[in-house]
Amino acid sequence: MSRSLLIVQDDPAVAEALSIFLEGRGLECATARDGPSALRLLAHARFDLVLCGTDSDFLRRVSTGFPGIAVVTLRPEDGVAAPEDVLKRIRTVLPSDAGPDATDSFPRVSDAEPLIGRSAAMKSVIDMVAKLSKSTGTVLISGESGTGKEVVARTLHLMCGATRDQRFVPINCAAIPPTLMESELFGHARGAFTGATAEKRGLMETAERGTLFLDEIGEMDLGLQAKLLRAIDRKEIVRVGSVNPIRLEARIVGATNLDLRDRIARKLFREDLYYRIGVVEIKIPPLRERPEDIPDLAAHFIARLNRELKRTCRGVEPDAMTALKGHEWRGNVRELQNVIERAMILRDGKMIAGEDLPATIARAPRRPARRLREALRHYEREHIRMVLEESGRNREKAARQLGIGVSSLYRKMRSLDLATEESSHSKDRQ
Repeated sequence: MSRSLLIVQDDPAVAEALSIFLEGRGLECATARDGPSALRLLAHARFDLVLCGTDSDFLRRVSTGFPGIAVVTLRPEDGVAAPEDVLKRIRTVLPSDAGPDATDSFPRVSDAEPLIGRSAAMKSVIDMVAKLSKSTGTVLISGESGTGKEVVARTLHLMCGATRDQRFVPINCAAIPPTLMESELFGHARGAFTGATAEKRGLMETAERGTLFLDEIGEMDLGLQAKLLRAIDRKEIVRVGSVNPIRLEARIVGATNLDLRDRIARKLFREDLYYRIGVVEIKIPPLRERPEDIPDLAAHFIARLNRELKRTCRGVEPDAMTALKGHEWRGNVRELQNVIERAMILRDGKMIAGEDLPATIARAPRRPARRLREALRHYEREHIRMVLEESGRNREKAARQLGIGVSSLYRKMRSLDLATEESSHSKDRQ
């Protein structure tokens, strides 16, 4: 059985180099950028060893909170060029065979794609997921196609401490005809309709105490929306052709790339379902608004593709990275992943260069990371958020620091989508 390691390292290049080397020696690796991130992962997944720096506070919290986990400390010289020495130290504390596994009830970290991003916008998403992991309420995840809505949903599922019998069950509401969708969601009794020769469990029942992920929920048929609302409100489902209620224990997470308020105005989405499914909404920003996340995302895709394609690519050359940061990314993270994969398939180079990228990216005229209006909005939002934090979220004090009236601050917070975020902070303090 493969041993599982958590590498705590703030340098993405060192973390990826160690991961590639150690996974090539049969070890399963996950990475965390800092102590708080590592502690969250340790709380929700099983590891045999932690590879980390010499932060005494973090080491103390690992030893007291997770006494069964071995620890190997990374020295300053343990960079990209010293993985062999690190492996020797790992072998001194881990036997060569895994022995009897204490429990198989914990999810492996590698079951889910990690949430990656150092931008303020992505840190906000990650913090929101961490807070929501302590509850079981419904969640709505919104964002353009390719931003990683399912990755966020799977991370939330994992961070809730889901065991292997608590499933993550995804369903694309736009891919199944309405005539079949009800049976897929709720199941059916034997003889409920022609061809129903046996009873069938629906996906809401199959998810049990796990997570039901309703992707593209904005495309769901109106009639089915009413039945979904009733199931969520009553916490029970009834199979098609049956009268016997079955308790609904799964967490419901919806996702959409549509403007649901616009769908409501056009009578295509129920307003009551919107407020029920969107008790808390996580908005994932498009990649073009967070170009500072591109180096980390690219490093992650390169590391994974090195394993899959048996390559030894070390990263992206500066000119190519400049081109990646300047691209529009209409397909968001999914498009970036495809571009990296294409470059590594077509050319087995040690580094991805500008000529390895599609001409539309490599030769496109450089543009600012954001258009002026986007840049101003981003700056204003982050500045107000910083002042609110510095003032202890006292809005009168924050308004004085900003040199505006309290009513003007309220209006700006609403226009910049900060009001909902602040409301969430207020509830957390209660």
